Amino acid sequence: MSINIIKKDLRAALDWLTLSRAFPLWWGGGTLTITYDGEWICIYNPSVHLVAIGTGYGFPAYEATRTTYYLSVCATIKAPGNDTNIYFFFLEPRKADYNNFQGFRHDGTYHCFEFRKAGAEEQDNIAGQDWTTEHEFKISHKKDETDCIGYIDGVEKAHSTDNTKISSQPYSIYCCEPNAVVRTLYLKYPPGICTPV
Repeated sequence: MSINIIKKDLRAALDWLTLSRAFPLWWGGGTLTITYDGEWICIYNPSVHLVAIGTGYGFPAYEATRTTYYLSVCATIKAPGNDTNIYFFFLEPRKADYNNFQGFRHDGTYHCFEFRKAGAEEQDNIAGQDWTTEHEFKISHKKDETDCIGYIDGVEKAHSTDNTKISSQPYSIYCCEPNAVVRTLYLKYPPGICTPV
């Protein structure tokens, strides 16, 4: 039996426009299990490792000298079993450079957004959160380090204009990192880690 595939319909079904916004992904950092059900990439960390899904390489907002440009990135994530002690969505110059971290996390007590530059930190706690369900996390970072904003589902939740707390680009982009605890996290794919619409 033959199957008649209409290329145009197949491309539309695969949602190439959404996929074209997505960055190539990398994962690692220790023992982990990765699965995909057609909608969600599932990362299971069975031990005390710092595993993550990320881009694995740096992105500047703009390669030229314009400092007014923003790097804006987003991802849809959930942690159905437990949303504590997780780095949900964040920017670092390279994996494990926590001294220069910009992003969403649960610090063991609070859902928050942290702005860090050379270890100097500003933490904005975010009340009324439940990250066990699906949410879109977005970060906009101004290249000149004078503005960084965190959004959840399109609503601003954290904002800093203190350039002593906003580290510099380029950044690698990461998500779904349990803080050395056993956790299962999900990244919606497509689009994965991507540029906003």
